[in-house]
Amino acid sequence: MNQIGVYLAGPLFSEQDRELLVRISSRMEEAGLACFVPHREVGDLSEIAKQHTERIARQFVFESDINGLKECALVCALLDGTDVDSGTAAEMGIAFATGKPILGLCTDLRRRGKTVNNVIWGFCDSGSKIYETVDDLVAAAVLAANETMQNSR
Repeated sequence: MNQIGVYLAGPLFSEQDRELLVRISSRMEEAGLACFVPHREVGDLSEIAKQHTERIARQFVFESDINGLKECALVCALLDGTDVDSGTAAEMGIAFATGKPILGLCTDLRRRGKTVNNVIWGFCDSGSKIYETVDDLVAAAVLAANETMQNSR
């Protein structure tokens, strides 16, 4: 399979969130998908700010993430937490506005089967592309990547 760029959006505030995004990317990469994981590809904002001003670090991270979104074929978003992370929601909005498929992952047992924000639900094809397991998300991403390749021919 040709490599298709998957942008992995999600909160980066806890070690568990960052580790889950890396685990998802590893599984997707094993399935032949190239992944852009912002904190892995770009770096941690606070670490970058130690070497530059905070403004320069913020601008660098912002531009790098936007470029990752522009270059990807689809977005997979981690939707766990009491509400969807604001940065994740913004990334999903950019992807939706540019016609890219968006797949959501909600592993949070407290929120499974419950309604997410209506806009987030709409971004994920009226909720039909919100998955509960990493396995289901990876399988759906492979299918979406294949569809994207076929549609680009």
